[in-house]
Amino acid sequence: MFYYYGNDHIGSSGHVNHLQFHSIYSLSHRIEELFMKGFLCMFFFASLFDHWLLLVFKLCFLFAGPW
Repeated sequence: MFYYYGNDHIGSSGHVNHLQFHSIYSLSHRIEELFMKGFLCMFFFASLFDHWLLLVFKLCFLFAGPW
């Protein structure tokens, strides 16, 4: 009886861990999709406004460089 109770307890905790792992996996998958979309958008805007972005990055590097 005690052995069966121990097995049932382990099974229930394993089920909870599986649910937590599934939610974490789906969350990381959504974050990965968001990063991919953001990267594609950044690449698109960088190809459109290439010189303007380079100027902004150079100014930021110039102001952040000495300090």
